[in-house]
Amino acid sequence: PTDAELIVHELRRDGVEFTSLRVDTRDAFVHALDEFCPDIILSDYKLPGFDGISALQIAQRDHPEVPVIMVTGALSDTDAVELIHAGAKDYVLKDRLARLAPAVKRALSAEQGIRARKAAEVALQQSEAELRAIVEYSPVAMLVDVGIDQDERVVLLNQQFTRLFGYSISDVPDFRHWWTLAYPDEKYREGVRAEWMRRVENAVQNRTVIEPMEVTVICKDGSSRYVRVTLASIGSRNIITFEDLTEQKKAESA
Repeated sequence: PTDAELIVHELRRDGVEFTSLRVDTRDAFVHALDEFCPDIILSDYKLPGFDGISALQIAQRDHPEVPVIMVTGALSDTDAVELIHAGAKDYVLKDRLARLAPAVKRALSAEQGIRARKAAEVALQQSEAELRAIVEYSPVAMLVDVGIDQDERVVLLNQQFTRLFGYSISDVPDFRHWWTLAYPDEKYREGVRAEWMRRVENAVQNRTVIEPMEVTVICKDGSSRYVRVTLASIGSRNIITFEDLTEQKKAESA
């Protein structure tokens, strides 16, 4: 209970708003997953009669969409590797709780991006009219294109995209235009392109999704936005989402 209170205090001190529920048995944990429906799970590594690995395995089996972060007193390198391989998003030592709030925010942000991509993938399976309506009114900035590499033709970008960056589809008819508008500095643009291609090649080789990438985008009015870019491909179409991290980045650097 004392550790839980410290965790709650640390998160609230860092401005995280939430409702929490503490459980310490397997049955209570399973019940809470179904009834409390958490957005994130913070688990101790070892408890009498129940441990973090077991909790992680249950969460991965029943609710894989819920990220798990271990908050523990001590953890060997071997145990840390085991946790990550088992599906934990991160781990934080109890004597370094200042790391907890940023870890929670990263995990939740990544999960929101995953959910947005999944929503977009489902939308593509529906009619063109439904797709346009869903993408157009999505709270996440989205761009849909068809084609390969720089010849990718933009077929749809939503209102949130225009609100975030200022560009309309007439400004960005294809990806060649997007690269030069978003990254006008040639050196930075080529660095972004090289890193993106590395991630694409890694995803192809390992048969995994492309790792999200954080970049600085120049908006139409000359201002800049720090965003996390993710991509999902279905058939010949690519759905690219842009999560605005500008305010979070400013807060972290303040």
